[in-house]
Amino acid sequence: MDILMSIRPAWVACIRSGCKRAELRRRPVPAETARIFVYESKPAMRICGWLEELRVEVLPLEELWVRTKDCSCVARTDFDAYYAGLARGAAIFFGRFQAMHPVPVDLVARRPPQSWMNLSPGQSAALLKAGLALRS
Repeated sequence: MDILMSIRPAWVACIRSGCKRAELRRRPVPAETARIFVYESKPAMRICGWLEELRVEVLPLEELWVRTKDCSCVARTDFDAYYAGLARGAAIFFGRFQAMHPVPVDLVARRPPQSWMNLSPGQSAALLKAGLALRS
């Protein structure tokens, strides 16, 4: 299964540069997720590529911090604020970002997801066809 995930432009820049290799989330995505299409939120507002080679981990916060502090591009104070009130958090570790020609979200949804949404096989195929993946 593929999903479409909203990510802020600053984090997308970190993903593109290769310094961000873990996406932090308050709730995990399904473990069977094969690919995450990246919707770059305002002001870009476009689907710009996908994450591959995924591994989802749900961990106690201190362990999550230790595992992600060098690959999430997040400061400890921001990490603590993001996970305030929770005992556990999720990290999506990825091996590769594949850029693609930007695609508007309305190709697959009426509006962008708040966090993430499941994609049907047809929606995934439409994104791949429309984006004609760039070589990384």
